[in-house]
Amino acid sequence: MPETSTAAVAEDVTAIRRLLSRQAHLRDTDQLDEWIQGYVEDAVFTAHGTVARGRAEIRAIADAQREAFWSDWRGSHFLSEPGIDVDPAAGTATGITHYTFLGLGPDGGYQVYVVGRYHDSFARTEDGRWLLTAREVLTVGEEAELLPAAGQEAEAEAGETQQA
Repeated sequence: MPETSTAAVAEDVTAIRRLLSRQAHLRDTDQLDEWIQGYVEDAVFTAHGTVARGRAEIRAIADAQREAFWSDWRGSHFLSEPGIDVDPAAGTATGITHYTFLGLGPDGGYQVYVVGRYHDSFARTEDGRWLLTAREVLTVGEEAELLPAAGQEAEAEAGETQQA
């Protein structure tokens, strides 16, 4: 098997970054017909306890959000620099991207609506494009139970010190 060049992997990473950026832009501008094309046909999308399988179910979630929020959905997703790992031989990749959705609040000022991480999987198509095969959306609130509550560590350490 030929060795994959560093330049080829860098090109893959750049293509995946462009996909992530395009997906955020299309979602924020309500271009859902184009947005759903960023997923493979049998993609899996997991968010807030809901699992959608395939483009039709994923699109249904986006449509439901549009119905519930679009009149007030005046904002943008801001993405961190994604951490992307490419397996060039397999034509697959994984990535983690932190995101923040900032929008106009009811008082006309900007506010942060949600902060979290996307855990993504990607595949290179036969024509060389990269598409999402899976996305798990985690928000800071959902991850809170994985972290000690504020002050818990200090209290535990204080308790250990008192027992010593």
